[in-house]
Amino acid sequence: MSKLILQAVNDILLSIRESPVAYLNSFLLKTTIASDLLDQQCESVQAISFSFNTKKCPFI
Repeated sequence: MSKLILQAVNDILLSIRESPVAYLNSFLLKTTIASDLLDQQCESVQAISFSFNTKKCPFI
């Protein structure tokens, strides 16, 4: 899973023409900002109520 997060962070960095990083634990400000942006987007996508996961079960 952390490889996917590292890849996503590097994709964000590459989109703003910054060089990719090898580790998420680096203390670079750009890595922290990119990681925070990724977390915010993940939370906003998960907050959307899709019909397939919000429909009430008729048996309960």
